[in-house]
Amino acid sequence: MAKKPKKDSEVAALKKAQGKVVNDEGSRIVKVISKQDKISVNSELVRNDGSLRTSHEESSDKANPEFYKAMNALGRKMAALTRMDSKWAEHCRLIGVSVDYSKDEYERMGMIATFVIPILHMGGVITINTPRIVEKIQGAKGGGVCMDDATLGMVKTVLREAQKYVDGDRAQKDIEDEKPEKETKQAKLGFAQITKQ
Repeated sequence: MAKKPKKDSEVAALKKAQGKVVNDEGSRIVKVISKQDKISVNSELVRNDGSLRTSHEESSDKANPEFYKAMNALGRKMAALTRMDSKWAEHCRLIGVSVDYSKDEYERMGMIATFVIPILHMGGVITINTPRIVEKIQGAKGGGVCMDDATLGMVKTVLREAQKYVDGDRAQKDIEDEKPEKETKQAKLGFAQITKQ
């Protein structure tokens, strides 16, 4: 007798138990962009029958402070991992996280981070995508450079906070982004902080 397929909610519960970042329905975030007072989130749901449902949400509502803290922490970590020049790293800002998942039983996560760096006196920015890095899973082969546990934890925190945002758990009042550490004169280009020397 054939086994009865599990419901999407049962599959979601199993994935959560395995440490995967999914909502109760089994939907997972695949892209988060945060810039210029807007947050956009793409998510996907792979159903048991193999069909794929995708969704996109964009809003100017503020997220909870934890979302911005998670993005800033991951940005600092990724800048360090890429050995970005310290002068660039000081002014760069993480605006995007794109993830994909392997189509085997591991559903191994791969991630690319997107930074912007303001160009002084030109009124523009340089956009940089990091090389793709992957989740380290025992038994999984190939895929490229693996994330360490700290980086994977930060990525998952960003995805969890983005999921809360999609689910409607948002800031109740306006919040400011973290202030730059230097108390020098600041000029704002879009959303990026520029320190004038």
